[in-house]
Amino acid sequence: MGILPFIIWAMAIVGFGCAVIFCYFIVPWLYGRWQRVLLKLLAVKTKSVVFTFDDGPSDVTPDVLAVLRQYNVKATFFLGGARIAGRESIVRQIVTEGHEIGSHAYSHLHQWHVSPISGIRDIKRGWQAIDNALEIQNGKYPFRPPYGKLNLPGLLYLWAKRVPVIFWTIDSRDIAGIGDFDSRRNAMLIKKEGGAVILAHDYTVKTKDKVISSLRASIMAAREMGMAVRTISELRDICRVNNLADKRNI
Repeated sequence: MGILPFIIWAMAIVGFGCAVIFCYFIVPWLYGRWQRVLLKLLAVKTKSVVFTFDDGPSDVTPDVLAVLRQYNVKATFFLGGARIAGRESIVRQIVTEGHEIGSHAYSHLHQWHVSPISGIRDIKRGWQAIDNALEIQNGKYPFRPPYGKLNLPGLLYLWAKRVPVIFWTIDSRDIAGIGDFDSRRNAMLIKKEGGAVILAHDYTVKTKDKVISSLRASIMAAREMGMAVRTISELRDICRVNNLADKRNI
C-alpha cells in the first residue's frame, strides 16, 4: 500500500471531522449571530425596546416587577427551571401583571459542553417546571439558550417544536463581578441605536441595585426617544403583521 491512499484517507477523516464540528457548533453560532442582527434591525425599524430578564425567579424579581409596574411597561422573563421550586407565586405574579414568560432551560447547561440528549432533556425540564408553576400543560414559551449557545441537535429540536429562539442586542453587563458596569450604559445605547432587545439578570440580590438602576434609566431613555416598550412576542407579532420578517426566522 503506497503513501498516497493513506494521505487521501487521512484527509477524508480530517474533512469529515471539520464538517461535523462546523455543523454541530458553528451553524448554531452563526444562527445566533444572524438572529442578533435581525433583532436589532426589527427593534430599530419599529422603534421598540424589549426588556428581558434571565435566570430568575429570585428575591430580586418582585423588585423588578415593582419598577415595571411603576412605569406601566411590560417585559419578558426567561426563567431557569431549577429556580422555580418555592417561588411559584412569583412566576404566577409575572403572568398576572401582564408580562411574558420564556424558558432559560432547567439547569443552565452550556450546550457545547454536554451531550445532545442532556441538552434537549434540560430544555424539556425547563418547560415542565414552568407548566407546573402555572398549573397548565404543554405551555409554549420562547427559549433563550444559556450562555447564548446551542448545539445543532438542540437547535433542530427547537425548530421542530416551532419554539422561538431569542437572543439579545444589548448586554447589560450586570452580572456580579463585572467591574465596568455603568447604569447609564443601556440608556445611552438605546438612544444611539434607536431600538434594542436588552439582556438583564434578576437572579441574585448581589446585583439588584445594578439591575434596578439600569432598568429605570433605560425606561426613561426609551420614553425620551418616543420608543415603545414591548415584550419579545409583541415585537415578533408586529413584525409579522407588517411583513418585516419571515415568521419562521424571528
